[in-house]
Amino acid sequence: MEATLPGDRLEDGAGDTGARDSVSDFFPTQSDEEALARCPEIIGSIVGDVLAAVPASAPCVATAALAIAAAAVGPNTKHPRSGRPGLCAMFNLVVTHAAPRTLTWFDALASPFIERVLEMQMEFTRDGPAYIRKIVAQLETDLKNASRTIRPDPGLVGRLRDDGQRYQSRLKPFVATARLSLREAAQFLPESFDGAMTAVALGSDPGDDLLRLRQSERAALAELLNRSWSGIPLSIGAETHAGLLSILWQTRRGPAEILGGRGFDPGAFLPAPILLLQEPKVPSSSAMPSLPNEAVWRQALDMVFDVRCLNRELTYEFSPEAEAVMEKFRSDVDQRLGKLPARLRAHAVWLPDLAAHLALLFCLLAGQPEAVIGEKTAADAVAVTTWIGRQHLISVAPALSVAGAALADGTDRAGAMLAKIEARGPLTRRDLWVSYDNPRASWFGPTLQGLLSVGRVRLNERKQLVACE
Repeated sequence: MEATLPGDRLEDGAGDTGARDSVSDFFPTQSDEEALARCPEIIGSIVGDVLAAVPASAPCVATAALAIAAAAVGPNTKHPRSGRPGLCAMFNLVVTHAAPRTLTWFDALASPFIERVLEMQMEFTRDGPAYIRKIVAQLETDLKNASRTIRPDPGLVGRLRDDGQRYQSRLKPFVATARLSLREAAQFLPESFDGAMTAVALGSDPGDDLLRLRQSERAALAELLNRSWSGIPLSIGAETHAGLLSILWQTRRGPAEILGGRGFDPGAFLPAPILLLQEPKVPSSSAMPSLPNEAVWRQALDMVFDVRCLNRELTYEFSPEAEAVMEKFRSDVDQRLGKLPARLRAHAVWLPDLAAHLALLFCLLAGQPEAVIGEKTAADAVAVTTWIGRQHLISVAPALSVAGAALADGTDRAGAMLAKIEARGPLTRRDLWVSYDNPRASWFGPTLQGLLSVGRVRLNERKQLVACE
């Protein structure tokens, strides 16, 4: 009988068994159809369009759509919390993938938001602040004149007031940036009209940018993201900004690299509250077709971004019933944290806050004018959070196993194994095993499993190991 090698029973894309068991215990399985039915209608519609057009996973597409909408909403739609800063709808997302360049569906979903931001920035560069201030001054004069008439027209007064604020916002249009560094954050955060800035993937792979940063810069970036999540003023060098920083990334770098020693290293500093999802589908090389609900999606993003440009704080309170739903979810998560490996707990403890972020977003996307979040909206947000959170933990768990193998003795075993497979593949598991001088089952199986799970290595039709491009 042929001897069984470590990792012989691994399947392509399967995660670490112990980690997946912990995740299964933490959040129960939920069907994509059930979860999408709990999302706002526009999210379900646009996700359905994408899934019908290209290979993609429902959790990745839905989470990206929600994160893009939250970035468009900005920081001024808030839920106040007793004794703590209020929380807003914005949250952090990294989608990893194996596409040759970018995920076409991600680009299509993000383009309406990015186009609006770039339009503001180009207008500022083209027209200059003096011209914009001139328009603002004229609108203020028109507003005063309209308000002093015997019978002021409420519609005209409101329109002039809103137009003045929209143009005022164009004086500080840097609410998104394609690159992220401390220097960039210090430069552009004060130039965002509402103090919030989102780092987006535009023209380069942000995962590559992250890996090029020094450890001190990555630690400072993680601190800024943690402070933003908690509503604490941002400290950059000698300056303090009452702002918010978020990331909205797609990257070809795998979860193990994003969370590894050259990324957001959980062994070196406090993990930032980042949803990290891996797109498991093999991407299509075809161009993204037009989506049936593309115009409706664009209209929804334009609506919430237009509200953001008015730069007025909107406050939503949870009803007592909704508050009870949120508190129960928080209590359930707290009780289940002990079932997770220690490395995973920091990546799950903030999920109850994410549910509150989503509840705010659901109200806005549904066009709910009431300032009270009801029990159903809270329950829907919790259901979607458990669905997204499960996929997040499934992506993070094996990545931390790979990173952990590298941290144990300073050796990047995952990188070395990947290099062997790239240079000598396709390889059988036995070929890979005997290529080492002194392999050990304690690290060989988990390291190979991690590479498979995060999409850096796959099995071909002959069950041989090949590196993903």
